Amino acid sequence: MLKMNKYHKYLGSLLVLLILFVFLKNVSSIYLEDISMRLLSENLQRFFLFIIIMYLIYKLKLEYWVGFNVKLHLSSIYLLVFPYVFLLIVLLSNLHTYKSAGIKLSFLYLIYMLLIGFMEELLFRGLFLSLFIKADAKNNIFKAIIFSSLLFSLIHYFNLYNQPDTDRVHGQVLLAFFMGIFLSGLFLKIQNIVPVAIFHALFNFVFGTDDLKRMSNQLVLSAPAREAGDSNIFGIILTVAVILLLSISGIRMILSSDKDALFRKLNKMVLP
Repeated sequence: MLKMNKYHKYLGSLLVLLILFVFLKNVSSIYLEDISMRLLSENLQRFFLFIIIMYLIYKLKLEYWVGFNVKLHLSSIYLLVFPYVFLLIVLLSNLHTYKSAGIKLSFLYLIYMLLIGFMEELLFRGLFLSLFIKADAKNNIFKAIIFSSLLFSLIHYFNLYNQPDTDRVHGQVLLAFFMGIFLSGLFLKIQNIVPVAIFHALFNFVFGTDDLKRMSNQLVLSAPAREAGDSNIFGIILTVAVILLLSISGIRMILSSDKDALFRKLNKMVLP
């Protein structure tokens, strides 16, 4: 019982830290009107949280769990080829957007997304996932993945501070849940969080062009095109297809992951 309370205490403390950080980030963005200064401020805040997360990773002896000492095998590299090629194609198709936004803003936005990718992966797949597994009496990995992915998705509701479009935020929350399952499966399969974090960052970067356009005051929305039935149907079909692909891929990788190796690493965790 004492062991369970320790894990729950760390989970609760991490959750409070996460909510406090997101709240402060959104509040600070209200008072910074300059886009470059806002991105710079948020980058500094995320870097500070990243340092805290890294401290906790090493404090709890989770560097083995996140795979800092794991070399990628050929099979793992092969597994990463399709996701990265897909992102490269989308990236190339968005080059005009990055050129229009300018080198400075695009660079700050890339750093912003890299910090998000590494911070969120180390937090949700590194800390939360491991603690959820250990907090469960049966060390149920699937239950821990559901809980960590649900938390990962719900935290996106804080985007309502900056995005009054509730439908869009609902879509982000839904997509984030299944993305959490996919990223968990990818992490458990290759047992190295670094390429997972880079993929997460690049995914946000290449699919976040609307935000980049808005930041550079170059977002031009065509009301008729947005309201067209064909566009809405296509968007729904695309979203459903992505969700199905993420779900199937994530579950397959979870099922085929080396559970014994994962638990050997997880058993190295030490709670002060």
